[in-house]
Amino acid sequence: MCDRLQHFRLTCLTPVHIGSGIEYVSGIDFIVRNGKTFILNSERVLQRLSDIGQLARDLDTLRSKIRDLFQGKKAEEYVWTHAAATVPEGVKTRALLRSALGNPLIPGSSLKGALRTLIFAGRAGNGGPHQPMSPELERKFKAAARQAHTRSKNAALDLEQALFRQQARLHRNDAKADLMRACSVADVVFAMDCATIVLTKATGTQTNTLTAVEALAAGSAAAATIRLGDRYLESELFTDNLPSWERISQWSREHSRFLLRGDLQYFQDIGANLTARLERLEQQIKQATPQTIFLRLGWGTGWRSMTGDLLPHGQERQRLLPKSSARGPKTRKVIVAGSNHEPSDILGWVSLQPISAETAGELNRAVQPAAPAPPEAPASNPIAVSFPEDLFIQGLSHLRPADWGSLAHLYAQAQQDEKRRGTRLEGLARRISEVWGHDKKRLAEARAKFPELEPYWKKS
Repeated sequence: MCDRLQHFRLTCLTPVHIGSGIEYVSGIDFIVRNGKTFILNSERVLQRLSDIGQLARDLDTLRSKIRDLFQGKKAEEYVWTHAAATVPEGVKTRALLRSALGNPLIPGSSLKGALRTLIFAGRAGNGGPHQPMSPELERKFKAAARQAHTRSKNAALDLEQALFRQQARLHRNDAKADLMRACSVADVVFAMDCATIVLTKATGTQTNTLTAVEALAAGSAAAATIRLGDRYLESELFTDNLPSWERISQWSREHSRFLLRGDLQYFQDIGANLTARLERLEQQIKQATPQTIFLRLGWGTGWRSMTGDLLPHGQERQRLLPKSSARGPKTRKVIVAGSNHEPSDILGWVSLQPISAETAGELNRAVQPAAPAPPEAPASNPIAVSFPEDLFIQGLSHLRPADWGSLAHLYAQAQQDEKRRGTRLEGLARRISEVWGHDKKRLAEARAKFPELEPYWKKS
């Protein structure tokens, strides 16, 4: 089978949050002003304060200096984006994943994970997602549920083997034999102004779960590129092929209806007023072109968007997730609005509409960030500061076990510095080994996530 490279216009049907693992600090990473929340380019802010000798030691003074800086006429130079929403005092704010240049993005791994769940559902049923399973496969699902209840690491092994590895020529119990290896997905990069701030909370609980998240706004669009198939792998390793784009599109509609109907029932049962919103979303899916694919991904989409929701009976659901009921988990995260924080929307829905390579190129060019403004001249007699002016060295020296989410930013900074790139990558590898040297899982994750560090691990 030939490689099937396809370009798509990815559109966020509802707000989408793919987190970076970082929480924004009020007054440092964002400020609220005139009913709007401004997300700051912290690196540029700190560099400017350093240049003019105003980089403070303590957070309170630093907040004051940033506030003063933002009063200037050129405040937009220090802002990634702003949103027409305010974050209540004391509410945690989760940061969106961004590229090295600051653009919001959806990583290819998130899209591939959602595609995998969809293909898993389609291959599990006789004729498509959520259709009756074969007796043998249903038996394996029930066995997986029982093993998951005891937290077995190999609970899903038989399912993976049956649905993705059965047609492998070699290594059938090895992840290298997984059919999804023949699928590759590029990161999807959005324009700066696509980011917004939404307030969320968990329904079905009396606990205060109010959380602010930076998210891609509904209606945001960007180019996505997916290759569904690999001639070499499919000829040398597999005797099976991934489904066609037409089949995936059909499956996505069936799976979307399953998720939306489950949500409708759940929110009606708990008295959340989301029926009209979900019905509009379902109608939007029905009216789309037949080639359009629909997926749900990211934070806040819940257990129902994962493969565990394919379990056919309530009893097995409870065994898989002891705190759930027959209809699934007891809580769901929703977007809230108004002074009473009433549910107003849900997270994570996107559409993928096929487009030409030329149109994809136009979309990619449209999201490129504007050239940065030239730095202002420093004050004539700057006050000496105690912080290093090199933000990469500063971040490296302050790295602690709780700062795992900061590594992607440091990695990007090291790659951008052409003159000192090798030295900085070596320093980052050494520092990772120092901080997480006793955590084999973290070290393995770092090796997989940061391939440019590979030559430096032995030296570290």
